[in-house]
Amino acid sequence: PLQLTELRRQRNGLYVGHFRWPDSVVFGASAVETPDGTAVDSRFGRLWEFLAHDSSGRPLADALFQQYEDRGIRNASGALETANEATRLYPDHPRGWRARFEQEVAVAPRGLVRDSIRAFHAGQMRLLHHVLAERSTLSVAEQFEMTFYAEAVGADSVKNAWMRRLFTEYPGHPFA
Repeated sequence: PLQLTELRRQRNGLYVGHFRWPDSVVFGASAVETPDGTAVDSRFGRLWEFLAHDSSGRPLADALFQQYEDRGIRNASGALETANEATRLYPDHPRGWRARFEQEVAVAPRGLVRDSIRAFHAGQMRLLHHVLAERSTLSVAEQFEMTFYAEAVGADSVKNAWMRRLFTEYPGHPFA
């Protein structure tokens, strides 16, 4: 096992530790245990999570997306919680909306509920499409995510528009 830090008990009863991760790391999940491994604080089966933040204390979008991917493997309700947080903090980022749509559909019963979720997201995707289509520069990831979000909600014409833009602006990229 890798030891990130040693926790020290403070006067107020809280345990505090510090560590520094490489700049390229934006998310981590870990258990907390005694050095000999005889006692583990797993937060009742939920790992302790670490997210990189900007200077204002807001989690980075990439940190939230990594958390979403991690939680999608081990905690579906946590994945939906992360997707909701991503759309709240980054309302113009298509990856958060696509993740939220995927999770909402995954937990919803079949039928009318899923239809209303799809209708809500079709409207949200169109709003996002109009906002992002006006921007002169978008990353390949944003264009790729818009393509997938449009496809997920069944908006083929919007999906095709984003694919054309992706091929035009990033012709040599593997996503194109």
